[in-house]
Amino acid sequence: MRRILSSLLRYAYIPLLSFAAILQVTIMPDFQIGDGRADLVLTLVLSWTLLAGNGEGVSWALVAGLAQDLLTGVPLGVSALALAIVAFAIGQLIRPLERAGLLLSPLIVAIGTAGYHLTLIGLYVITQQSVSIVYSLLHATLPGMALNALITVPIIFVLARLRRALTPRRVSTLITN
Repeated sequence: MRRILSSLLRYAYIPLLSFAAILQVTIMPDFQIGDGRADLVLTLVLSWTLLAGNGEGVSWALVAGLAQDLLTGVPLGVSALALAIVAFAIGQLIRPLERAGLLLSPLIVAIGTAGYHLTLIGLYVITQQSVSIVYSLLHATLPGMALNALITVPIIFVLARLRRALTPRRVSTLITN
């Protein structure tokens, strides 16, 4: 029974991230400093990457990014690509720390936020969309880094509990002669 439940819950991230994308476009704009906003979707993706590793982090990034693109009208795939790049990079950089970086998760998410914004700016420039780079970095990226770092602590706490609940326990057997 636990195995079936674990299999079903493994895909629970799809509605979770879709709901997070809805919250991102409806409620999260109220959590801002200047033009910088807390990014629930980005923080969820990066937090899960820190907890579960690169593969799952990139999967979350693609699902969350597509949901976000569909809701915001951004060209389809732009957010997904930017999230996937940043999740992969964070996963690759943090892996050697063997989870010791979890204590530094707010700092890592802040750095990931900067990377995400820079990646988005680059993608906007490539797709010939107008963007004020200096204004974006000063008024959106810097405050966004601070806000995402603040919301990381409760998010990573909840996700760590979710991960423990979803991870099957190993059963060891005692072999006696």
